Amino acid sequence: MRITVLTVCPEVFDSFEESVLVKRARERGLLDLNITDIRNYAGGSFRHTDDSVYGGGAGMILKCAPVLKALQAVRTEHSHTVLFTPSGSVYDQKKVHAFAEMEDLVLIAGHYEGFDARILEEADEEISMGDYILSGGEIPAMAVIDSIVRLLGVIRDESTEEESFENGLLEYPQ
Repeated sequence: MRITVLTVCPEVFDSFEESVLVKRARERGLLDLNITDIRNYAGGSFRHTDDSVYGGGAGMILKCAPVLKALQAVRTEHSHTVLFTPSGSVYDQKKVHAFAEMEDLVLIAGHYEGFDARILEEADEEISMGDYILSGGEIPAMAVIDSIVRLLGVIRDESTEEESFENGLLEYPQ
C-alpha cells in the first residue's frame, strides 16, 4: 500500500516513520510511506503556503496553488485523496478497513484555520477525527496511518481480530 501525506510540517513525521509498526511495514514491503512538503510547491523565496481568508475572518488558510501542485505531483489514477475537516465523516474502524484495502491513499494534512475551498473540490473524501480542535492535520494523518498499518499483516491476525471496535464492541478485560 502506498500512503502519501501532504503537509507543511514534514518534520513532525520524523520519529513516526521510525516507530516499530511503521518501520516494520516498510521493511516488509507492505507500506510505501511518502511525506511530501507542500512548501516545495510554493513560489517565491519564502515559499508561503498560507493566505488570508478570502471572505474575511480571523486566521490564515492553506493556499490552493501549492497544495494542488503537490497533489498533481503525487496523485495516480488509483489515488484516493482524503482531507481532514470538522465536517467530514467520523473516522471509525469500518473506515480503517476500507482504507486498508486501497492501493494508494493521499492524506492532506491541513494547517492554519483551514483550506482554500478549491482544495475541498479535489478531495475524494473528508474525514473528521472527532469534535475537538487540533493545530493541524498531521496528528490525524498519523492516526490514520497507524490504524491501517495494524491491518496490513505487521502484527498477528488474532491480535487485530480481537481488538476493541473490531466487531463494534469493546475488547474483553485484560
